[in-house]
Amino acid sequence: RGGGTAGAGGANVHADSEADATDLSDFYRAWAWKREHLPDRDRFRRPYVHDLDEPPGGHVTLKQARFAATGFASTVWDSSIVVAKYLQANPQLVRNRRCLDLSAGCGLIAVVMARLGAKAVVATDLGDNLALLRNNCEANVPGCVQVVEHCWGTEVERLLPNFDVVVACDVMYISEAVHALADTLCGTVAAGGQVLLAHGRNRGGEAEFFDTVRGRLDVQHLPHRKLHPKFFCDDVLVFQLTPSGQHGGQRGMADSGHAALPGTCGSQHAVQDSAEGCVQESKVSRDMPRQEVGSAGKRKVGGAAG
Repeated sequence: RGGGTAGAGGANVHADSEADATDLSDFYRAWAWKREHLPDRDRFRRPYVHDLDEPPGGHVTLKQARFAATGFASTVWDSSIVVAKYLQANPQLVRNRRCLDLSAGCGLIAVVMARLGAKAVVATDLGDNLALLRNNCEANVPGCVQVVEHCWGTEVERLLPNFDVVVACDVMYISEAVHALADTLCGTVAAGGQVLLAHGRNRGGEAEFFDTVRGRLDVQHLPHRKLHPKFFCDDVLVFQLTPSGQHGGQRGMADSGHAALPGTCGSQHAVQDSAEGCVQESKVSRDMPRQEVGSAGKRKVGGAAG
């Protein structure tokens, strides 16, 4: 009996050791691709190269931006890599669908969705970042992403018709902004559509955001086992949000006859421009108080958005 107890104890120790080894392996695996620990030369000065799985294969190259006089910069955040790889592992989520990359930053998600065969892709950000975003989209998927200026919660109807897939990465950095963020998300996701929300350690607005969308969006956390088998980490959370009860507000706006933004990549609404193809800026609004816009931009740099 004593030997049996010792054997069981030994088995427990062995199991614990295997679990520790797995955790350590996951840590080093994530450390190989994570970027937030990298020096500024890699996060802001050098281009980021993102490999695409088969199909479509190949890679995309995204320029990043150092801090400007306005306090705005743009880099590829870990959360956007996790979501991009999740979409690459599940291309059916975006193929032939209308997709929105909200607060797109360098445009990784928008470019990946276009490469995966999305019917139309729109990417938004604040005005200071549009040149970088537009250039990255045009360099990697020319004519396939429409770049739009948008401040959360303002003139959401200009982004309609609604989207089958809305992605927002690292947008929880400041609680004061989550009510406007919720208005944009609820106003752009289609009935039957989904929002993919991901963020890293800077998630100061998370609790208030989830309180704000209660009754409007149903929230489900996506565990590691549902993400890409190699691209996940403990400090990046991914959520799937869907309209609560498929309520009619979203469908009503989608079917209300608002003028649509020009489509992309063969959409029936596609508008060609001799200079920029389908990649155009549509000024949505600068009505948000300047202090708030500046604060959001700086938070995006120091926090986790873009």
